[in-house]
Amino acid sequence: MARKTKSLSGTEGAMLAIASQGDSTLEEAVARVVSETGSTRIEVMRTISKLRSEGKIELKEAATYEGFGSFALSPYSLWFWGVMCTTAASFLILLVTSGALVYARYVLGSLFVLFLPGFSLVELLYPRAHSLFIWKSELDALERLALSVGLSLALVPLTGLALNYTPWGIRLVPIALSLGGLTIIFSLSALWRRHKYYRLARMEFREDSNSDRSSPRSSGSGSRTPRPKR
Repeated sequence: MARKTKSLSGTEGAMLAIASQGDSTLEEAVARVVSETGSTRIEVMRTISKLRSEGKIELKEAATYEGFGSFALSPYSLWFWGVMCTTAASFLILLVTSGALVYARYVLGSLFVLFLPGFSLVELLYPRAHSLFIWKSELDALERLALSVGLSLALVPLTGLALNYTPWGIRLVPIALSLGGLTIIFSLSALWRRHKYYRLARMEFREDSNSDRSSPRSSGSGSRTPRPKR
């Protein structure tokens, strides 16, 4: 138990030392403390929450893409536009029944039915992906692929079952519109959730200028040591 307390106080001291050195993002601060102290990311985030509630540090938003619109047009949202373009192309080629474009219809139709609905739902349920965030991705690429196909295979018959009790019935256009609508709604919601995580990860991490600098920051091995003058 004493060993755990020592580790946490060391984490607190490392966070305060980083904060006193100047502005850095929350993402960079967490990565440095994990590397220097060996603490887990959960312990580091708890320490940050504690120091912030005590008024010893402050977090200031400094995201490059602060608004949802700018984030949607950023490179982080390329997956979203890929889904939107594939969905739109599937609608445009929906009624093609002959010619060379029929093969493109087979490819786009397969993606539209067997992959995109589940993929957009996976992105909504598990928005932390790639190296964008201070947390590790919940799923690796293979798991996301498998879940995308599996959820698509589950969503398609459920959509058909729901349409069976409507005046439109189970026909090509109603099914395409329903799956396309679900894909768009899931994708927009996933983009919104990912933007929230992005803003948190890009917050500036700094020492609170309003805190009492003369008061001790922590006790034990986590106490802050003065920086040497050059």
